[in-house]
Parts: sequence; C-alpha cells; structure tokens
Amino acid sequence: MIEVHPLALCNNVGIVEIYGGGTDASLLKGWGGTPEQHITMVPCSTLDNILVSRFKNKKCFVIVDIEGAEQLMLEGATSIINMFPKPIWMMEISISEHQPMGIKINPNLLSTFRVFWNCGYEAWAIDRLCRIIYPEEIEEISRSGINTLATHNFLFIEKEYNKKIFSFFG
Repeated sequence: MIEVHPLALCNNVGIVEIYGGGTDASLLKGWGGTPEQHITMVPCSTLDNILVSRFKNKKCFVIVDIEGAEQLMLEGATSIINMFPKPIWMMEISISEHQPMGIKINPNLLSTFRVFWNCGYEAWAIDRLCRIIYPEEIEEISRSGINTLATHNFLFIEKEYNKKIFSFFG
C-alpha cells in the first residue's frame, strides 16, 4: 500500500510556512538558496497522527525526502519509530548540501541519526559500498565540518534485522 498526503510532516499539527516550491520546497528558511520571501502556508501534521496504529504488527517501509526537516518529522514520529516490527526507513539527509547560507554542515545531523540509534536501529549508507555508519563518523563530521560520506541517502534498519535483509542481496 502507498499513501500520499498533501501536507508537511513535522513535530506538531497546524499550519506552517514552507519556503520555495517544487522539489526545493522546505520548512527551513534559506534551504537551497530559496528566497525568504517565497513563502506558502501549508497544513502540517505528525507522522504519528497520520499513520496512527494502522501499521502496527505489519512490515513497513518509510521513505523520507523532506528537504532538511528530518529532525522535525522524527520529533512527531516516536510511536512509528518504536512500533513492532520496527519499520525500515530510507531517508535523504543532506550533510553539507543545500544548507542555508552560513551553515556548512547540517546542524541536526547528529541528533537525527541519534534518534534512530537510540531506538535500536543501525544506519547504512546507500551508496556503492552499502556500509554501516557508526556514531563516531557522524560525530566527527559534525565536529570537524568535513563531510566524509559519499551519499546523502541512508537506510535505518533494526539491529540484527539487517542480516536477513542483506543476505537477500548477497
């Protein structure tokens, strides 16, 4: 089943400003160089409110590409992150790309990854190596401002479950 909802996902329910339009639209002011005056008001909700418990006890694959607002979305998705079985997440997280002017590295990079790590997930880079991403690497990127990742696409998979998934491809 695929569901599409015409709203922004964030950490509350209401109306928010979205900057820009099309594939560059973001809840973050200045994302991708979008002029601050290009604003539209849009409805927003949390992922927990949208999905409620419809996928409880079901396998679920969540794809997230929300132009820098990953942390906001995750703050409103605690039930989904922790449900059983844990969903598999494919998420685009920009490290240094598209950041507002004056920001070199995504200021929510480490906290976004920590949400998953603290809930029993592993992070995997979706690139030609398909390698696990450890907290030390994300901590170093956040500290040094040097992006050592060759991708901005990641899988978040429950620990131990990755063996079942990757054995399918191996």
